[in-house]
Order: sequence, then C-alpha cells, then structure tokens
Amino acid sequence: MDSPRLFWSALVTIIYVAAAALRMDAQRTLSGLGAALALGWLIGGFLLVRAPRVGRSRITEAGRRAARWAVAGAGIAIAAALAPSAPTFVAFEQVGIGLSVVGSLLALGRLASPESVVVRAPIRGRDDAAMAAGLLWVAAAGATIGEATGMVSLSPLVTRYGTVAAALGSMAVTLVATLRLYALRRYELGVAERAAAALWFTLLGIAVGLFATLMGVGEPEGVVPRAALIGALAVTGSAIGDDAARVSHLLRRVAAATLLGAPVASAAVFLAYKEPTHAGLVLFVATVLATTMGLLAPRLAEWLAPERGLWVRVLRSAVEAAQKADPREAVIAVLSQVRRHLHPEAKAMLYRLSSGDRAVVDRAGYLHLEPAEVPVALVDLVTDEPYRVLATDALRAAEVRSPEVRELVAWLDLQNAGFVALVFDDEVCVGMLLWPHAGRSAPLSLEEVQLARLLADHLGLVTGAAAELARSRQRELRAEAAREEAEKRVEALREAMARGEERQRGLAEVLARSLQNTSYSPTTAAARVEVELSAKEGETVRLVAAPGIDALAWAALAHLASPRRDGPLVWIDGAHAPEQSLSRWQGDDSPLEAARDGSLVIFDPHALAAETQEMLGQVGFGGLTAVLVMPEIEPPGLHPRLAERLGEQSVTIPPLCERPEDLRALALHELARLGHHRRGKPYGLDLEAQELLFEHDWPGNDLELRAVLLRASEDLTGDVVDVRRLSAALGDGVRRRSGPVVVGQ
Repeated sequence: MDSPRLFWSALVTIIYVAAAALRMDAQRTLSGLGAALALGWLIGGFLLVRAPRVGRSRITEAGRRAARWAVAGAGIAIAAALAPSAPTFVAFEQVGIGLSVVGSLLALGRLASPESVVVRAPIRGRDDAAMAAGLLWVAAAGATIGEATGMVSLSPLVTRYGTVAAALGSMAVTLVATLRLYALRRYELGVAERAAAALWFTLLGIAVGLFATLMGVGEPEGVVPRAALIGALAVTGSAIGDDAARVSHLLRRVAAATLLGAPVASAAVFLAYKEPTHAGLVLFVATVLATTMGLLAPRLAEWLAPERGLWVRVLRSAVEAAQKADPREAVIAVLSQVRRHLHPEAKAMLYRLSSGDRAVVDRAGYLHLEPAEVPVALVDLVTDEPYRVLATDALRAAEVRSPEVRELVAWLDLQNAGFVALVFDDEVCVGMLLWPHAGRSAPLSLEEVQLARLLADHLGLVTGAAAELARSRQRELRAEAAREEAEKRVEALREAMARGEERQRGLAEVLARSLQNTSYSPTTAAARVEVELSAKEGETVRLVAAPGIDALAWAALAHLASPRRDGPLVWIDGAHAPEQSLSRWQGDDSPLEAARDGSLVIFDPHALAAETQEMLGQVGFGGLTAVLVMPEIEPPGLHPRLAERLGEQSVTIPPLCERPEDLRALALHELARLGHHRRGKPYGLDLEAQELLFEHDWPGNDLELRAVLLRASEDLTGDVVDVRRLSAALGDGVRRRSGPVVVGQ
C-alpha cells in the first residue's frame, strides 16, 4: 500500500477517536457507525488513489500523495463527526477537514497533462493557496483545542463562527485557486476540464452549505464545514481522476442535475417548513417535477459542454460520415458536416501531402482539389503533440514564449483554422485535417481532441485506401506502360533477331549457292541427302573431302539443314596457327561461344593442338552443330578423344570427276561470275569447249575448274570462251578420262 506512514498514522488517529467516542457514547450506535465508516473510507480511499499496476499513470505521484492526505483527513473527520458532542471531537473534525482541504489544494496545484511541445507549462507545486487554507483551519482548530483544554477562555460564538469562517474562507481560497489554474493552464489538455469541475464543486459546496444554514437544516458550524469537506473531496477527485474527459462528463451531469433539481428541492423544503400540513402534496409535486427535470438533464448537460456541445456533435457526426466505404464519398461527407452544422462559410480542408493539394467541399457539396502546401515545420510540431492535434489558440498562447511559431500562427489564421490534426496511414503521415475556427471562444476540450483524433484516424483509413487505390492504379499504369515498352523492345529484338537470322541464313545460302544451283549428278544428290540427314539428327557432321573440293559450300548446306540454321555460321581452319592453341578455344570469344546456337565448321581438326582436340573431345559441342571437314585418308594427328566424339560415320563428298552432270552448270556459273566481275555481263562457253570439259579428269576438283576458267577468260574480247582458249588454259596438264563420259540431262 502506498505511503504506509501516512496510512498508519491516520489509522491510529481514527482508532483513538473511535475508542474515545465509544467510551463516551452510552448507546455506541453513531460512534460505532462512525468508526466503521472511517476505517472503510480510509482503506478504500487509499486503494482507490494508488497508482495502477499496469499501464502508464496520468497522475503525478505528488498529486497522488496530496490526495492521500485528503483521504486521511476525511477519515478522521468522519470518525469525529459521528462521535458525541465534545470540543475534543470537534477539534479532531476540524483537523481532518483542514487536512482534506489542504490535500485537495495541493492535488489541484499538481495537475498533470499530456506532454506537449507547444504548451510547455511545467507542473509547479503552487502551495500558497494550501498554506492559506491550512492557516484558517489551524486557527479554528487551535481555538477549539484551547477551549477544550482550558488554555484559553473564548466565547462559544467565537469558536463556532471561527469554524464557519475557516470553512467559507477555505472554499473561497479554492475558488481563487481554480480560477487561477484555469487562467494559467487552460490550453493544456484536460486541465481546463479539471479546473472547471473543481470550481463547480466548490461553488456547489458553498451554495449547499449556505442554503442548508438558511433553511435551518442544521447549525452553521456543523453544516458549512462538512460542505467544505465534501467540496474538498470532490475537488480531489477532479484533480486525480484518470480520465479528464470522464470528469468533464460527470461535471456536466452533476451541474445539470443541480441546476434543474436544486430549485425544485429548495422550493419543496421551503413549502414543507411553511405548510407542514401539506407536506405530502409538496413531496408528490416535487417528485413529479424532479422526474421531469431528470428527463431534461441530459440535454442540459450537453448544452453545458464547450460551445454548447456543438463541436462535439459535429465531430461525432463527422466520425460517422468518415466510415463510408467509398473514400471519395467519405471525404465529401466529412467536409460537408462542417458547412452544414457549424457555419455555411466555414470550410474544413483535408491537405494531402503526397499529391501537394487539398480537398475542399463547396456550398453545393462538390469536392474540389486545389494545389496547396502545408508548412513542414507545422507538421513536425503537431507530430510531437500527445494526440497529434493542435489548437490554433494554444499555439497563439505560446508565440510569446516561442517566437519561431509566429509564422505558423499567421498561416493558421490565414486559413481561419481552429485546430489541425495529422492524418496517418500505418504510422506514415499522409495528410492534415484543418478544422475551421468558426468563431470559437473556449479552449479545445480533451473530449473534442479525442474525437478529432478519432476522425483523423478514420480519414487516415479512407485516405490510405484512396492512396492505395491511386498507387495501385499508378502501378497498373506503370506496369501497362512497362508491358507495352517491353513488347516494343521484344518486337524490336525479334525484328533484329529476324534480320540477324536472315543475314545468317543469307550468308549460308550464298556459300551453298554454287552447290544448290549446280547439283544435277546422282552422286551429288545422294551426298546432299546424307549431309542433310546427318545435320538434322546429330550434333556433329563429319565430311570427307578431297583436295580442291568446295567443302565450305557443303558445310553451309549442313548448316541450313540443321535445327540451328537461324544461328551464326562460323568456320575455322585448323591448319591456321592462331587457331590451334587451347587458349583460343577458351573464354567468351572462343569459336565455341561465337558459334553458340549455330554451326561451327572446322577444317582439318587433326591439325589443332593435342590439348585442344582433347578438350573438344571431352567437352563436346553442346549448343551448336559441329561440321568437321576431314581429308580422305585418316590423319595420324587426330586425338582419340576427338575421334571417339566424331564416331565412325562420315559423308564423303564426291569429287568432280564423279559429277560429270554438274560440270556444265559449274563452268557456266563460274564464267557468269567472272563476266559480271570483269565487264558487267556473263561469259558463255561454246559446245566444243564443253566437250573438252567432259574429257578432262579434274584432279584438282572445284579449285582446278575455277583456276582453268579464270585463265581461259583472261583478256577475253568476245562473249564466249571457245575450245581454243579452254585448251590453252588446260595446257599440258590435260588428263583424259580413262572411260567414256555419260552425261545425264
């Protein structure tokens, strides 16, 4: 239990007073009741005042300590008030009341409010009011004790009216203290409500005490001090109540009940004293009137709220409007509540930080988005506020102490703002709600601040939903644009690839053209079929070619027949020294990488370095079609690994002597090429020269044929190469065929 020393001291005092009262009271009824009530009050009050075990306390420890003094004093006063009439018990009662009054004033001076950056009024223990009230009760109790002990001889009227004066004086001091508290700290959240409650309860205590005295309900020295005690306890409760908004609600209800019920009760008491014979009728009428007033009390309680409860009603209706499913409709409904209920010219605004604009609803109810910016300093300042809500009046009150906020006050005044509340979406500030001033004069209450926070949170949900939809739409548009751009790039790449494939195929077709356009021999046709089947079915194509044969044309034919005909066609001469080393075949610029997804033609692979052949035999030709052109006789330099990779199957390219049907076409094709090169039109070949072609054995194959035709067409003045020129070009190297030549058509 908190403050055990104070508790045990009060407990011992109550037990002492109760024991003395029980000895003096013959019946012991009131004394026993007083002892029980005092002990129950003391224990219950200390338990009620203690700090919560879970969560953060909104009351300072100094305020709780002062409240414990008020509880302890009230317990002593209760025990002494129900004791037999004696100066000693009166003195104890005065001491208890004095402790309660002093404790209530100390608690009132140590009110805490949510930590605010703008309103930095520190909590100072203003003890002058408590000291003044304490002196009054010390004087009253001292006079009573002096009379009881016989130390001083005073008239009974002096002690009696000294008690009344102390009670009235302490309540007057409480009134002044609450007014001063309200004037100094009215912009702190919750302080104005507590100060107003303390002021009202003090006034109520004075009114009840004076009225009861005037009506003769009791003696002034008994009624007024007890009214002061009840007022002090009410002030203490207002000061340490955990929720200032709840204190404000309770205050308004009590005030409404008092304003409506006090006249009825006073009239009933007065009439009952004047006409005791009609007391029953008076009681009945008073009961009916009190019931009627009770029905009107809630409306009056709402009317007693700041600004007659108008802002509370508008904020509540705005909170309900903010719960609409459609974000746009929710914003329009919230902003329309202000024009509809506060003032037609009052404009609430919702600033959106991401888009740099603000939403405003005109008098016709249409939403407008206007470019607008919010001062960054204002956002930072409101972010540090307890509820992230800041009233313009509070900021204006702080500008004397903090000159840096004057520009913000001027901006808020220009917007006619009553308060601003930040709008958050998942702890990210997305906007700011600006609520119009609308001629408000009272400070913003805690209840209104809480409603403003709730409204801003709902707007954060709808704003977040709208922002998410907008972001989703933007993402969709960006994705659509990216998709279109990607499709364009893909199309461009496809076109580029198609052009590249066309170029690759075009190159292979040019290389294979001399073979494709001059293949009339059955042996040539059979060899072409074998080459094409090998290229379609296998990874490698092994060609065996005699010297002088145009093997590159046959390799190009294999490339065009392979599945990778759209890829590159790369050929390498194994007898060329730079191509032989292993380093040439490694890395990103190796022939294997250059021919990836295409065909790689290797002439004389046996001429490559041994380690290069071993690597090719081990790694293979994955991802491309390999065409290896080998000599007629198995070369001794072929590595076993590569030979194993190539296999036993091969396609032998027929020599020119086995292709007599192709001779005429080949010769005319070559002469046409030479003619176009030399004079712009093809050369021809007469019949006798053609017969001479068929008679020659052509051991040098295609290469020899080209060389002979080149010599025969040198310095040619006509259009046709005759037999004389062709015979001169063949010279002594003419080799006659051993058998007859049969040329098919």
